This record gives sequence, structure tokens and C-alpha cells, in this order.
Amino acid sequence: MPDVEEQGTYTENGAEVLAKLATWAHPLSSVVNALVGVGIQVERLNEFPFSPYNCFEGLVEREPGRYYLSHRGHDVPIVYSLTGKKVA
Repeated sequence: MPDVEEQGTYTENGAEVLAKLATWAHPLSSVVNALVGVGIQVERLNEFPFSPYNCFEGLVEREPGRYYLSHRGHDVPIVYSLTGKKVA
């Protein structure tokens, strides 16, 4: 993806910041397979249909601190958590 210039940040004190961002997608399978490849045993994977930050265009804050994105009547998973441990 191309570099994008963006004014401000998701923090309350970043309004004057002009940042040049390089973005790319990380498929969930790439993240999980990279961890497995270095010996991490995945114990739990959870997806959440909200972001704690208003970091993408089109997000709607439905609850304090939870920003959702809907597509065709369904919430899109935005954030995930993964728990694992290094195996010998």
C-alpha cells in the first residue's frame, strides 16, 4: 500500500503531529503461523468487533471507548488478542 500522510494521532495530545504512515495488511493466519513457526503454542485466540481507538474512517462509538465498523448489518472484527507460551 502507498504511504499516507495523516494529521494528528489517536492520542489527545497529537493534534499538531503530521505523520507519514506506511500501512499493510497482516492476515491473521500470517501472525499465527509466524508464532507457531518460532515455537509458540497458541492457547487462545479472541476477536473483538470494536477498536478502543477511533482510528479508521467510518467507525461509530456505540459505547464509551468502543468504536465499531459495520458491513452489511454485521460488525467487522477489528482487534484480536492471542495468548500462547513458548514450548521447549
